[in-house]
Amino acid sequence: MLKGVSSVFSFFKTIVLPILEYGQPAWHLHTRLLSDRLESVQRRATRVILKQRRQEMSYQNRLQQLNWQSLETRRKYSLLTYVTKALFGVVKCDAVLRNITVNGRHLETVKFNHLRARTNRLHLSAH
Repeated sequence: MLKGVSSVFSFFKTIVLPILEYGQPAWHLHTRLLSDRLESVQRRATRVILKQRRQEMSYQNRLQQLNWQSLETRRKYSLLTYVTKALFGVVKCDAVLRNITVNGRHLETVKFNHLRARTNRLHLSAH
């Protein structure tokens, strides 16, 4: 990591990042606008830390220089980690246990139970 960045990074990591990521499973796919607003906080933080003006260095380059991930990447990783833990029983998630089966000997074999509709409206409709 760059010299003088570690204390600012520690502040961002311990104070700001938990606020930005709070409740992400609930709102992750809800709205792109919210995701963009949260990402803008990190965009600005990378500019401040690296003492860059707007348009001086791209956001991706700043992330790479700081060895950070975008908030979107962090959300996806977090959600995939949770799903993986639920599939293998590390965390208890009844919805996953009831509807998805993983063969312990053949990990590439995952079976999904199709969720049924609550009504027979389509089934009983006249053709």
